[in-house]
Amino acid sequence: MSAPRARLDVAGWLVLVARSWELHLLVLAAALFMLPGAPIDSDVLKGAFCAVFIVPLVLVSIAWREGTAAGAFLGTAGLRLYVGSILLAVLGGWMAGGFDATLPSSVPDRIIIVALSLTAALVGAVAARRHPDALWSAAGLAGAISGVYALRQALGFEQAFSPPPELTNGIKEVVALMGNSTRAGALLALALPALAAVTLTRLDKTRPRHADTRSLAWPVIALVLVATALLLTQARGARLAALAGVVVVMAARGFTGRRSLVVGGALALSLLATSALGGLDVLLARKLPDSAPILSGQDVTTSVRLEVWRSTTTMVADGPGLGHGLGLYRESFAPYRSAAESELPGLHGAATEVWHPHSEWLLSAAEGGWAALALLALFAGATLVRARRNYRQDHVGGDLVALGVMTAGLVVASVQDAWSSPGTAVIVFAAAGHVWSPLLTHSDADKRRGLALGLALAISLALAFLAWPRWAGHHGAWSFQSQAAAAGGIRFEDFDTLASAAAAAPHDIDLQRMTRHIGLRLLSAVPPEHRAEVSAVLADVVLRIEALQARAAH
Repeated sequence: MSAPRARLDVAGWLVLVARSWELHLLVLAAALFMLPGAPIDSDVLKGAFCAVFIVPLVLVSIAWREGTAAGAFLGTAGLRLYVGSILLAVLGGWMAGGFDATLPSSVPDRIIIVALSLTAALVGAVAARRHPDALWSAAGLAGAISGVYALRQALGFEQAFSPPPELTNGIKEVVALMGNSTRAGALLALALPALAAVTLTRLDKTRPRHADTRSLAWPVIALVLVATALLLTQARGARLAALAGVVVVMAARGFTGRRSLVVGGALALSLLATSALGGLDVLLARKLPDSAPILSGQDVTTSVRLEVWRSTTTMVADGPGLGHGLGLYRESFAPYRSAAESELPGLHGAATEVWHPHSEWLLSAAEGGWAALALLALFAGATLVRARRNYRQDHVGGDLVALGVMTAGLVVASVQDAWSSPGTAVIVFAAAGHVWSPLLTHSDADKRRGLALGLALAISLALAFLAWPRWAGHHGAWSFQSQAAAAGGIRFEDFDTLASAAAAAPHDIDLQRMTRHIGLRLLSAVPPEHRAEVSAVLADVVLRIEALQARAAH
């Protein structure tokens, strides 16, 4: 009997994946896509890849199968609040004159994230109606795969970003496939309450001392794996978010000795595994001392984070009523940086910029003003309340998963860029879509399928047009770095790849600066017959940098 039953479990899961393949594809692409050897903070590549290659497939499939009834879902009360906060930020940027011909690349990046979030909400709602376990399957699978990769990094089988030992107390940074340990921690923090919820749901369906506990074993194993990987990232904010999500799930299900023993035992095992893999330093020591430089735009000490929050609050209070504009935080924040924070060096003494305030609430207020923050807070609160109501009414395991994911998502959004990073944003908004899915109906599905397909194609083409320069630019930069690594150094024959990347993304100041830096190094090393070509590329790059800097100064 045991072997056929095992096959049925696998077959049932495959049916689940087939019925909600759009959700699984979107979540796994956003969370796990990573080019080999890609640089740290590679969210641009993830977002552009999803926008160009994944979203069109997903939208067309849903439009064909659901018709305009799916589109009507985006007009539900919860989603209207989120869209309203974004529209206020767009209006604020337009009124402040921030959207002009030299629009910085941060604006299309922000639009891409918003589009991915709304797509995830729609896909989450559709998947919830097709199968109530779709959310935990997608989030748990992404978390488990990320957890395996994180463990391989901790054991030295996979390469991880490792800052100089003197900056991190010698502890290797575990980043999974997110390019950054805080983002990896956030992803794992979202998966952990989902796995805890399904563990509790299956536990209550299994009689004590019953012989067949196979359906419970896999969620518990995944729970230990993901919790261990989360602890290895040393992301303290993510640890807090995961704990909040698990506690809310336990409280909603009801604390009992059996439930507490299973979940608590799994978490205790993860503590032991983490101690065995990384020692007590991983559990107790701080990853970065206060004196450490900023390792990246998203990896900072607590003191730096607090300083950025204070400066952002000043920026919001001093800014226009509708904020500084969608995607314009980076260039608008510079005048508000404190001297102590702005003088901190990055790696190798490089100057730093603040891309995100490390709080989605402060980002909303900075981009769209206090009104946008109020709408975003109402969206979050209404979604959390409805998630709790859904579970109380139906006691469906999928609703418990959504409640746990949303709780962790709200906490982690308070301390980092969890709603602005593709890998975590799609899971949070897929959970929001699951919460609001009862409002999705089939009323017009067949009658207006052609209209829905037309809208899906139009939106997909517009998004791909916006995202293609981001993909071409960063994929080209990655190709150049791969060529240089394979050759053991920078060669003139590879410089054309980087020059083409810079030309494809003319408003990406980081890519322009990189091209200028490499070009200046080459200029003194290449034969005289090639110097004119390098000089011409440098001249174009300098003009782009000057235009972007003049805009920022204005």
